[in-house]
Amino acid sequence: MQEVALSVFTALIVGMLYFLNNFDNIIQYVMLFDSIGLASAAATIFVLRKKTAHLDGQGIYKMKLYPWYRHFSSPFIYS
Repeated sequence: MQEVALSVFTALIVGMLYFLNNFDNIIQYVMLFDSIGLASAAATIFVLRKKTAHLDGQGIYKMKLYPWYRHFSSPFIYS
């Protein structure tokens, strides 16, 4: 099944390169769908957060070592 999906993906990419002749059109096409994908991912976070609100007290959104984790990662972020 993976071979079929990769073949379809390759055919779509080659087709896009053929029909979107210049680089500017390709970049606009990619940016459009990238923006749509990022907006969908951000919206999904809010939808999932609302659907699992009843699980908040059970540790679903808890991170181990949360107060201290930011202190461990700060030197790497600010270097």
